[in-house]
Amino acid sequence: MVGVLHIMTVALPFCSADAAEMRRLLDWIERLGGCRGHKALLVVDAGVSWSDVQLMQQATGRCFDAVQTVTTAAPVTGWPIGCNTLFYECASEMEGYGPWIWMEPDAIPTRPGWLDEIAAEYARVGNPFMGSIYEHQGKRYMSGVGVFAGHIPPQDMQTAFDVVHAGLFVPMATNTKLIQHFWGTPGVAPTFRETHEPGEPINTFSIDGQGQCLDPAAAIFHRCKDGSLIEVLRRQLFPRSDHIMVAFPFCSADGHLALKLMQWIVELSPGMPNGVVLSFDDSTPAPYIDGITQLARQAFAEVHQFVYQCPRRHGLHVLPQSWAFFNCAEHMRKFGVPWLWCEADCVPLKPEWLSALEQRYYQAGLPFCGPIVRDMGHANGTAIYPPDALDYMPRAVAQPMEAWDVASKPEMIRYCADLQPLFQHVWGVHDGKVHPYIGAPPVFDTQQKMGWLDPRAVIFHREKSGELIQRLRERRK
Repeated sequence: MVGVLHIMTVALPFCSADAAEMRRLLDWIERLGGCRGHKALLVVDAGVSWSDVQLMQQATGRCFDAVQTVTTAAPVTGWPIGCNTLFYECASEMEGYGPWIWMEPDAIPTRPGWLDEIAAEYARVGNPFMGSIYEHQGKRYMSGVGVFAGHIPPQDMQTAFDVVHAGLFVPMATNTKLIQHFWGTPGVAPTFRETHEPGEPINTFSIDGQGQCLDPAAAIFHRCKDGSLIEVLRRQLFPRSDHIMVAFPFCSADGHLALKLMQWIVELSPGMPNGVVLSFDDSTPAPYIDGITQLARQAFAEVHQFVYQCPRRHGLHVLPQSWAFFNCAEHMRKFGVPWLWCEADCVPLKPEWLSALEQRYYQAGLPFCGPIVRDMGHANGTAIYPPDALDYMPRAVAQPMEAWDVASKPEMIRYCADLQPLFQHVWGVHDGKVHPYIGAPPVFDTQQKMGWLDPRAVIFHREKSGELIQRLRERRK
């Protein structure tokens, strides 16, 4: 890692439309080890909710030594005027305070120490601007994701700032290989794969050095909007790490079903590398706890137990399901990895169920990933959550008599990717067909009813009779 020769401020601009993308970037920066020795400036459109700003401040604080926030005077939407407004707000704020790098949500760091490298090169060359200089239609430009300093006056808000200021930036800029810029075409941003394959779309990049690829010298790549670069880099830089965990809740009411489910998990997928937390209240019968624990050791690499107060026993006026979730979610913070809330009426369908869910989660690149209920718009509670899930839903936590998945929708749904059809959510059966939110729970008492299953699904929710497991066993014989 290059030693810090110059303190750099990272300007992180976002509006409500790309808040989730910015959060994904901040999580990745943290995963790369953060940027200690440097500062951050959140540049926020006035239309962003205060709760979202607070989430970003918390995430940014885990990465940088100091964090400041500046907002526009009023919401400004659309491109390029929205981006220009944020940029000039930042330029005004930073004038006279040293160099700063404009880090849009689709600018992706490629390795630990990325900011130290950029700060060191900037300090060495001595020019006020530094970025990727490219030619377009006979003119030279410096890409907007770059390092800036000094006075940058607002001009022509209807033209992108890096275009309108090319005459200012380029003559006094260092062309650096540490920032790789490839914009793509309108509506078709670059996407990444691990290896290059012939015949792939023209916007496809790889990291294998073949064809159109990530430059090994690049500490930042701009632009990648779909999370694909973060995913391939995560697999390369952190192999066999960051396995999601499973939170496995049960109580006296559904302990019998949870016991059957854990037995089925052992049969279907023994020896998984993931850890599991068995979560139950202090009134749960010992035979359920002991039986499920013994089985879990055959299926998971690590088995942990978490006990919380039974609402009924302790006279708590809360919805038991939400109380169970909130308590376990707080406990899951300490593990620092994403986790799947796997209730007793979730039934894995294929041996690779958990690895498939894990892969989809990281590909999506958002904090939450769950089956979004058709027509309702919320993610069903059986979903994958980030370690700090409760920080996203303070209003839901304050309403313990409400179902947490419905109550948290306004706060977290923008940060949630849809896990269907991989995770098939069915609430009930209506007029002989499975339905996402009405009807009695499906009962798979015949093989004919197995037609309700989506062939793409690796897990099914909700099934309370235990019959689905029996039908799956019959198919495996």
